[in-house]
Amino acid sequence: MLNILTELEHLPNLVTSILSIHPLSESPIPAPAADIQPPLVKKEKERPSDAYVFERKLQGGFLPEGNIFVPESIIRSLGIEHGDVVRATVKNPHSNPPQCYFEVVEKAKTKADAPSRRQISHAVVTKVAGEMFAEPVDREALTEEERYRTFRISATDSMKFFLEEGDVIDIAYYDNNSDAGVKVIWKHSTDGPTHKTPLPSSHYKSKEDQEPQEHTVTVNYNGSNVLVVGGDCRKARYQEAIERCNGEFNLLEGTADQSRLESAIKRADVVAIMIEYTSHQSSWDTVKFCKQYGVPFVIRNTMGVNMLLVETASALQKPDLYMEASEDLLQTS
Repeated sequence: MLNILTELEHLPNLVTSILSIHPLSESPIPAPAADIQPPLVKKEKERPSDAYVFERKLQGGFLPEGNIFVPESIIRSLGIEHGDVVRATVKNPHSNPPQCYFEVVEKAKTKADAPSRRQISHAVVTKVAGEMFAEPVDREALTEEERYRTFRISATDSMKFFLEEGDVIDIAYYDNNSDAGVKVIWKHSTDGPTHKTPLPSSHYKSKEDQEPQEHTVTVNYNGSNVLVVGGDCRKARYQEAIERCNGEFNLLEGTADQSRLESAIKRADVVAIMIEYTSHQSSWDTVKFCKQYGVPFVIRNTMGVNMLLVETASALQKPDLYMEASEDLLQTS
């Protein structure tokens, strides 16, 4: 009993010694910090400085950030859609507006047409009581409203595309503006060769020398000055055909500035605008000067020599008719 009491007397000293080594604390000992890695952030692909978001218009399109017009033919050949990112490489930095090579660098994340834009592909041109109409090939594929709608073709578009009964065309319109009517945006070839996959761009650089000589019609210009705006890739063909038909040939590239256009149009008796190979601004300037100096003009949607000869010769024969029909020719472009 005495031994137990003696041991208890030393217990407080033992407790004090233990606490001096491991003092009690209300805060727990923190666990070692875990090696936390920041979440991975996927970097957005950097857009080239000469690439812009494409906006579809009724006919053709626009790269608003670069103030660049994209022709309908380019849209179709490259499959460009509303919202795609398109690179526009300027061919000539001194031209105004710029003439470009186009390339799709990124497809739109959501496939959709421009707001309110409706396009009907493959409609047959019909003629009723002197007016032309577009009859869709497959009305069942249209909306309920479109199935019962009549698509009248304006006299402007009829002349612009040189339409005849039986032609196959594409039309477009804005569904929020019924007063504007429909616009013909493309005329399909119904008697030419079937579509072939485009060859590399290098193939077309010498296209002038590789194409077979096409048969051309015969007209008589009687010494008239025929000005072609755009289509300089076929300059030799146009010159040969027009001069063979007793015409004086002149050509300006599709990016010619106002001073050169005005000077050439003053001397011209008739003007042909190759619309798919002429910038939007140059097209407007050409029409403006033709109206100012009373020069009849035609707008060509294709590069064919035969129709160029026929239309320009017809415009010389009936200048008043062509000027009247062309009054609002580019208003819906």
